[in-house]
Amino acid sequence: MGNGHRRPPRPCRHRHRPDGDDQASRWIAVRHAPDHIHIVATLVRADRTRPRHHKDGIRAQSECRKIEKELGLRRLKEGDGTAAKRPTSAERRKAERLGQDATSRELLREHVHRALAAAVDEGEFFDRLATEGVRIKKRVAPSGDVLGYSVAKVGDRNKAGEPIWFSGSKLTPDLSLPRIRKRFAATTDMPERHTVLERSGASAPVRARHFAAEITDSAVSSLTAGDDSAAAAQLIGVGEVLDALAQTSFGPTQVELREAAVHFERATRSHIRAEKDEMYALRRAAHQIVHSGSALSRGQDGAASALVVDIMILTVIAAARWHAARGHAQQAEAAQQAAAHLRATYQATAASPLAALRA
Repeated sequence: MGNGHRRPPRPCRHRHRPDGDDQASRWIAVRHAPDHIHIVATLVRADRTRPRHHKDGIRAQSECRKIEKELGLRRLKEGDGTAAKRPTSAERRKAERLGQDATSRELLREHVHRALAAAVDEGEFFDRLATEGVRIKKRVAPSGDVLGYSVAKVGDRNKAGEPIWFSGSKLTPDLSLPRIRKRFAATTDMPERHTVLERSGASAPVRARHFAAEITDSAVSSLTAGDDSAAAAQLIGVGEVLDALAQTSFGPTQVELREAAVHFERATRSHIRAEKDEMYALRRAAHQIVHSGSALSRGQDGAASALVVDIMILTVIAAARWHAARGHAQQAEAAQQAAAHLRATYQATAASPLAALRA
């Protein structure tokens, strides 16, 4: 150090071998701060063979849950390998330097979800990504077919000055191009919006929100019908409707809806295979919300927004219970967090319509 004194070494504990195995890999535990330690281990045993470390992360998490229970610590939710990759500490520090409210990986994930909710086909999906200011790089086969895509945030570059690209599957597995194409698969029985509100002179945003409320309400039954594949698909569709509502709202309401959509995105992914045909009606509803334009916070617009948010709260709560019944702890917690943001949205959105009713 600058004053000529050495910093005292942090306490550490070194263990030569696990009990009963003289040839095991050596490891050392270093107390890095008052609240955590670092463990470093060699990946070659004393007998020059490699240790078995397949799925070490899963086993380590399992041991962590046992320690939390044993010592009375806050117990984290069990994962199932379906969560999106968490940003690294370097990514978070870089986001702070750039003045971003999230890392580039997280922001790009939101951009892709928003574009997906609004698009009816692959061409419109890429057009909307470009409109949002996202850099796009397509992986094209010699035949000219697009095999995949990567996205980068403008201004996010590495030390060599090159854009930092993330493939769709690196954002989350369900955002790979093959999986996105499954969502765009054509169907002939997509429901159309009702004409009753059109004849009444209601605005396009009002009609779109009434349509979304009706479709979402009918989707809730899938969460209690016992068909897990259909329910998983409905959750994906609900997530797209939330993305669409966040895109077409203003001010604090938009912030709360955006947070709800971000949290609920975790609730749309599990190991249960989704029956994509079940989500087309909700995809149509999301598409109509985006293409109908933004809704005001007063009058018929405000009342329609409050209606669809009210239905969304019930749906998200049902999703939390559905996940909890199947042992999906992280997804259930994510849905509960989304519900909290939706409640805040409803309080803000319903204030004007309720005041008009009282008057």
